[in-house]
Amino acid sequence: MNLRMRHIALFVLACAISSTALANNGPSRAALEKAKADVSGWYKEMIDQEKFLEQAYERKDIATLETESVRRMAKGMPGGDTLWRQDAYGPYLKCDTAYLDLGLLAGAMHHAAARPSDTLTRILDQERQDYANSKATCERRLKMSPQDAWREYDAR
Repeated sequence: MNLRMRHIALFVLACAISSTALANNGPSRAALEKAKADVSGWYKEMIDQEKFLEQAYERKDIATLETESVRRMAKGMPGGDTLWRQDAYGPYLKCDTAYLDLGLLAGAMHHAAARPSDTLTRILDQERQDYANSKATCERRLKMSPQDAWREYDAR
């Protein structure tokens, strides 16, 4: 094999290795799609719970707000810690944050309903804003393809 043929063979081999390495960069397509499907379902449940909490706050249902606050903080996001440590769920970590923020919001609603004050109103407003911010990132990522969500997450 002459020198030119050897260079061409090495170049082809290097390209094959590079494309394999690029293809293995990050979770598989199936894993990303499963993660998005799981999180999409949990997101819908979270939105329903948000509406439930807002209604309880409007009614000043202190007992329900307290119970939901404690339950949400103790339970954590569906799927548990092990699931959230998988790379495929990385793009959706803000959904986990939103879920936890909703629990904090429930606690702030409970306190603001039980003992209204300017300070508790400010805390409630801050918790609403924190939840809205994390929920917005979650929504944006869920609207993307799983691969685009991964690329955005991985680029951070």
